[in-house]
Amino acid sequence: MISLFIVFLFLLACNEHDEQPPPGILSKEKMITVLIDIYLTESAISLKNITRDSSVALYSLYEKEIFKKHNISDSVFYRSREFYYNHPKMYYSIYESLVDSLSMRQARRRL
Repeated sequence: MISLFIVFLFLLACNEHDEQPPPGILSKEKMITVLIDIYLTESAISLKNITRDSSVALYSLYEKEIFKKHNISDSVFYRSREFYYNHPKMYYSIYESLVDSLSMRQARRRL
């Protein structure tokens, strides 16, 4: 019985990578584009010579603009982030694509 349960969990874990997010959750592609903007914004703010409190306040303003740009609400983003966080293979896939995209942007800037 225990071995059957282990096999079942293994199959669930293998299929997670192909799983589609439920309604109300951003697609992996949309999540990646939003995260790119978030990371670029965080990076730009961190380069400014301002206090931590000021950077948090400034980020909050930019974050609202990012969500507006992508036509999503903050609650949809946070629900999506939690969904992917609870699905580690999908989460890893998103961050792998995110790192690749940011690395390509950085490489293009150097040219």
